[in-house]
Amino acid sequence: MGAGDEGTTAADHPFKGLILCCTSVSADIRNDITAKATDLGAVWKQDLTSDATHLIVGDLATQKYRYVAKQRPDVKPMRISFIEKAHEAWVATKSIPIHELEVEHAFPPFLGLRICSTNINDEKERQKIQKITEENGGTYSGDLTKQVTHLVASNPEGKKYQFAKQWGIKIVSLEWFHHSVERGMALDEAYFSFDLPASERGQGAWIRSATGKRKLSEREGSGSSDGRVKSDPAKRKIKRAASDRLSSGSQTLWGDIMGTKAVKVDKPNEWGTDAPQRTSSKAESSTTGPVGVPYVNVRTSMSMSDLQPEIPKKMFHDKGFHVYGFDTDKESRIRGIIRGFDGNTYPALQDLFEAPASRYLIVVPDSYIQADCPKISDASKAVQIVTAWWLERCLHEDKFIEPDEYLLGRPMKRHNISGFEKMTVSVTKFDGVDYLHYTKAIGKLGAEFCEKVYKARSLLIVNSADKSKHKDKEKAAEAWGIPIVSQEWLLECISEGELIPFKKYLLNTKPIVEKKNGEVEVKKEGSTALENVTVKFDSAVQVS
Repeated sequence: MGAGDEGTTAADHPFKGLILCCTSVSADIRNDITAKATDLGAVWKQDLTSDATHLIVGDLATQKYRYVAKQRPDVKPMRISFIEKAHEAWVATKSIPIHELEVEHAFPPFLGLRICSTNINDEKERQKIQKITEENGGTYSGDLTKQVTHLVASNPEGKKYQFAKQWGIKIVSLEWFHHSVERGMALDEAYFSFDLPASERGQGAWIRSATGKRKLSEREGSGSSDGRVKSDPAKRKIKRAASDRLSSGSQTLWGDIMGTKAVKVDKPNEWGTDAPQRTSSKAESSTTGPVGVPYVNVRTSMSMSDLQPEIPKKMFHDKGFHVYGFDTDKESRIRGIIRGFDGNTYPALQDLFEAPASRYLIVVPDSYIQADCPKISDASKAVQIVTAWWLERCLHEDKFIEPDEYLLGRPMKRHNISGFEKMTVSVTKFDGVDYLHYTKAIGKLGAEFCEKVYKARSLLIVNSADKSKHKDKEKAAEAWGIPIVSQEWLLECISEGELIPFKKYLLNTKPIVEKKNGEVEVKKEGSTALENVTVKFDSAVQVS
């Protein structure tokens, strides 16, 4: 080896040390580039693992791409041509530095995007945006058409802005454009929404620090067992003898004939998929990275295989929201939550009505009754009004809850219903969000909620859906003659806006007679029973 042949010891496998995976690449192309990358010495992974060095990108609208853009500055996004051109040069025994191919075939941040701008009055600034867009793989359009993917705006107003909202075009602040260029990847638009205060736009959109970034040489180790220093893959040149090409080609052909391919053991990946563990030979396992490389389990239930859809629709996908009646801080947080689950928020009711959406919802505070809610004049839109409790329920269930199926998530007809002010109420067999909402609802109706059951209680509400055998509160209420009702009674009171007789909702095993004056008579038998005990709603409410 001559002095000028730096890195030729790795020329047989110029991609050795590279760990590749792909996103949004069709199966036939993926099979082809997988074989070529393996020939070049790379390790191919189906999923995005913590030791990945390059992401081969077919389209930027995928979860893998977005995760790399935000969290993985050490992973280089590349076009498919990166592998194809490298393999062509390798087969032709041409000498090309890897880093030159990385620069030439990097996946630009705006590739596949059509960008339009609005409210940018400076002609030079608009020309600059057009020039940068085209230099970074995108197409610039001076006119807003339905083919535009992103509208870059300096402020949220104007005809382009309104039509973009109607057509479902992504609207971003100018910061998104400049940050994406700086990052070298298209960043998540949610971090640059006009629903966010100007000071918060772009915060958390991507990791700027190189902390934790590992060099390829560190993944391999600083040296080999015989003392030779391993070359940096970025400096290796594509060079290979013709005899070696024949040998490698024969092995690949044999694998194709036998229907088998060399496999490597995959480490647990950052996307939490449980890929089956496959046995590999000692020779193969020696080419993989250190066994103990840490990984981040982003979401254990999400498979990022390209055989499955890469962007699962979240619970508020294609649904339009207007947040009404909250202070500025709470409104901003609620909008952020909705957008985080693919929902669209609109600052004005008219904007909501004009938006293309499958559902239209207005979120109001739980302190609102129906009379406090905005009046819907546009009868053509099936707008549903929900409270923040409905939103909490959706988050708890991790799915879109039909508003009509969760009465506690709708504004009540009225609060402080006559008769409830005399009552002290306990509940049992509720937990989580159910417990939170039912106990708060009792207070809104005017009754006093009490955690523990004493003789002085007026009522015990039971979650009839819970079939557990724990009935301590029910037994105590039974012994003390406290009426026991299902939660359906409370829901009926809320629905009707008045105190409903609870006779048909009673769960007591002993008969209870409800009187007209707001008292109940409990009839029991046996020597230890309390006979003909009368419990008044307004008596003995003080708990010691």
